[in-house]
Amino acid sequence: MASNTTAAIEHLNKNPLRINEPQYQQYLKSNAEAASNLAALVKDLVEYGKTRTTLEAYERKLEVPK
Repeated sequence: MASNTTAAIEHLNKNPLRINEPQYQQYLKSNAEAASNLAALVKDLVEYGKTRTTLEAYERKLEVPK
């Protein structure tokens, strides 16, 4: 993801007039969407970890057999 963002910035710096090209705009939109999806996935994984930790604590407290 970072390499895609860096590549987009470097490309824009070398070719500033291309910012209005539909293909480049689509590339930027796709990159932003991928970053957003990745952020949501990481957020969900963190939330899952917190929930799992809480569940395991309740299992120990209630002495639930595994």
